[in-house]
Amino acid sequence: MMKRGQESIQLAFVGKALDDGTMDVRDLAPALLHLGQLLERANVLLNGDHAEISVHIRADFQKGSFEVNIELFQQIIKALFGNDIVSPKSILDLIGITGALCIEDVKSVGSTVSNVIELLKKLKNKKVGKVTTLEDNSVHIHIEGDNNGVIDINDQRVYEMAKDSKMREYLAKSFSPVEKQGIDAVETRKHGETQQRIEKSDLPALAAKSSNLQDIEVHEFEREQWCEVIKLPFREGYVWRLQSGEETFSATMADDDFVERVKKSEEAFVASDQLLVQMKTTQTISSDTSKVETKNVITKVLDHRKAMRQMKLGKKD
Repeated sequence: MMKRGQESIQLAFVGKALDDGTMDVRDLAPALLHLGQLLERANVLLNGDHAEISVHIRADFQKGSFEVNIELFQQIIKALFGNDIVSPKSILDLIGITGALCIEDVKSVGSTVSNVIELLKKLKNKKVGKVTTLEDNSVHIHIEGDNNGVIDINDQRVYEMAKDSKMREYLAKSFSPVEKQGIDAVETRKHGETQQRIEKSDLPALAAKSSNLQDIEVHEFEREQWCEVIKLPFREGYVWRLQSGEETFSATMADDDFVERVKKSEEAFVASDQLLVQMKTTQTISSDTSKVETKNVITKVLDHRKAMRQMKLGKKD
């Protein structure tokens, strides 16, 4: 195994109950155990079996808080092409335990988020209506019942981690001591600066139900593609039947200029004609049924090549 690196953070429980620098082991031990499980689970989701994470602790005591130093050590089991192992620092950033964006105002819906904790705080158990994954791996979340409720995520991995039920379970339990009277918050710190703060009011959001996060998932992408016309629509609005290579599929024609030329007989078709088109494909996946629905829309016809016409052979007069 190759050593990848390590990262350290401080986990500080804050409140009057900690004025004497002590904390009930029945509260602390489970929280630390679940924090370790949280980091291990995140590593599995991000790195699979290519790397392992081990979590070590060192305790420090200050008046009004109980601070625990968390040290992460990562070992590479299998090297990935391009050295794409997600580092301990990146794992902490993606969860939201560290990172410059963690302590920004996350109460308003409509801005970009970059980590799991930030996302769950924004959602606050709101119902997700549609999730759209774009080609750049960013994600748009539409809040059900809220016309203006859209959350943008700059990294698809954040949404995938937030959907994971074990991640949410370990995350909520890692900060569960905040439920106790006299403990006001848990803060994560690095080099003495607060990176993240979890208060009592945040706990329900961290334990969001899975149904709130994975209702409908949508993937959209566009491409230029040559297609062979298999079947023409007989009426306006009907779908076209096309073929590209071995794949046969249906597509809706949304190029109004092209449709107008067809109406005016400026474009004539027979089977096997070829079109170079700008195609938008939308794939919708329902979490309830896992059924994938695909919708193709031709947004622009770029070129039209007529098929070779069969010549009639016969004797000359």
